[in-house]
This record gives sequence, C-alpha cells and structure tokens, in this order.
Amino acid sequence: MVSTRIGIEGLPVRDGDNVVLADSPEDFAAAVARLLKDKAERDRIGQNARAYVESNVSWGRAADAFADGLADTGDDAAGVTSPSFAKFEIDPEFLNRDR
Repeated sequence: MVSTRIGIEGLPVRDGDNVVLADSPEDFAAAVARLLKDKAERDRIGQNARAYVESNVSWGRAADAFADGLADTGDDAAGVTSPSFAKFEIDPEFLNRDR
C-alpha cells in the first residue's frame, strides 16, 4: 500500500512495514513503480497491511466495537436498563463472507 501522510493520518501504521509513504506526486509514482518491480517487497508490505486491517479495522472488529458500545449502554444513574437487543451475537458466516 502506498499512501500520503494525510491518507494515513490517525492510523498507527509504519512506513516501510505496512505502508509506503510518499507525499509528492513524483515520490508517489516512484514508490508505486518500485513496488511493481520488487515482488518480494510488494508481498511483504501487502501481507503486513492486510494483517493490520484484519486485526484492527475488519468487519469483525467493527462489529465487536459496535456490540461493546451497545453493552456499555447498561444501567445508568436513573436506573434505566439497556434494552435486551444490546445482548446479541453476530453470525460469524456474515463476518467471514467474501466481499
């Protein structure tokens, strides 16, 4: 993956590990060309980028965060209990399907 610093802003990715950073059009084009020529480097960066996404920003992680957010809406100071739908399970087949 090639990106600018603005493109990855807020993401804990590392230049040369799971992304190649290039801010100018010339540097961006050179980074893309370098990865196209170097299959081993392209595969390494790609595998690391995929591992990052699967661990941090996958559908499964998003669903877990959503479920955690719902669970955190439990009893409040007024004694109102969260609705029963806050305790649900996500179908793993839905999360693992090909997109």
